[in-house]
Amino acid sequence: MPPKRIDSLGRITEPLAVHLWENSWEPKFVDFTTLETLSNKKVCFVCHFFLGDTICALSATREYARKHPDQDVYFEGLDSVVEAFGDGLVKAGCPEGSEVIHFKIDDRFYVKDKSPYFNLAGCFLSLLGIIPTSPPKPELPEVPCLASLKPQGYIAVQPWAYTSRNPPEKIMQIIVDKCNQHFKLPIIVVGKMSKTRRFLIDVKYDYLSNDIISMLSIIKHAKCVITAWSAASHIAAAYNIPMILPPIETTQPPGTDNFWLSDYPLAFTSINKFFDCTNQRIT
Repeated sequence: MPPKRIDSLGRITEPLAVHLWENSWEPKFVDFTTLETLSNKKVCFVCHFFLGDTICALSATREYARKHPDQDVYFEGLDSVVEAFGDGLVKAGCPEGSEVIHFKIDDRFYVKDKSPYFNLAGCFLSLLGIIPTSPPKPELPEVPCLASLKPQGYIAVQPWAYTSRNPPEKIMQIIVDKCNQHFKLPIIVVGKMSKTRRFLIDVKYDYLSNDIISMLSIIKHAKCVITAWSAASHIAAAYNIPMILPPIETTQPPGTDNFWLSDYPLAFTSINKFFDCTNQRIT
């Protein structure tokens, strides 16, 4: 069987190879105490979750590789992103003979209100025994602006998340309308839009392909990002792009309280604070 792959929407597209499970159907999950004493110096980290999770897992893997220069570190999934760094710190794929370690979402990801690990990027770091002392952000490669776009000449929007944290459409419409009126810039949609979410005004380009590098580029070179607590928030954080997220109380289901997963310095739920920040960044 071919290795399991993750597309740009965070979906598993192919069955996992038997050798990745070490000839069993029980994966070996991350145990950083074991990592510290590995005799096998070839290590492959595997993350089989959604796009935002996988980006943060890759970022944590890169930090692990910096702290363990004696190990040959690989990451299974998002090969184009791994290779785009171009520094060889972490290699794409999962070669035969590797010590295969799977990331696991555990209770630390569901803490209420706040977390000692600050955000999603911090949670994945902590899985590898790297405890952040200040809010970390994901690490992503430098990518050029798409030829058809002007840097900071548009607003990137991911209107729908692959989780339960989607606000009512009217809330997203209000945010999009206010940003469109404030910046007077076209809207570019990244990620999937549901059949009913055709409400966005002045949509110039729908990014619906599975070219993850183009998605990174659109977000990196946007004036700002509007996102429904989705992967775009982690990508925007990596590139220091201001983002507006819908107010927590508008999301579904009510009572979901681990929104700190997207707690980054340039993430706002107040549109006025968001405008203040983006106005100060105008050059």
